[in-house]
Amino acid sequence: MRVKSRISSVNLFFLLVQTMIGVGLLSLPHQTHEAAGSDGWISILISGFFIQLIVLLIWLLCRNFPNLTLFDFSKVILGKTSGTILNFLYIIYLLTVICYIFIKYADTLKRWILPETPAWILFLITFVLLIFNPYQT
Repeated sequence: MRVKSRISSVNLFFLLVQTMIGVGLLSLPHQTHEAAGSDGWISILISGFFIQLIVLLIWLLCRNFPNLTLFDFSKVILGKTSGTILNFLYIIYLLTVICYIFIKYADTLKRWILPETPAWILFLITFVLLIFNPYQT
């Protein structure tokens, strides 16, 4: 089996859309409703619109720079220093999203399947599965 070291811009686009649907669409409205009641729907629509614009921008950039990664073409467009700062901010953002996904994952497992299991054990199991993935190359 041949494994590619890069993903195409189409695969990146669908990965971003799938992540947005999985994390944002399924959990954000519930949390907004808990905080703002029934008046939070307009903020969800506005933020969803801006997220779609950001995804469209990333897709267009991937289309214009097919052989470069997101980290590479940010340095090409913004320069080395500004591109590095933007890449650092993007990494911080991605780490924040990963932590949020882990917290939601553990919360869902604790509510539905494993109510007596401490959250740190669920985190440990998830990290071990990610680190020792047999399909990882």
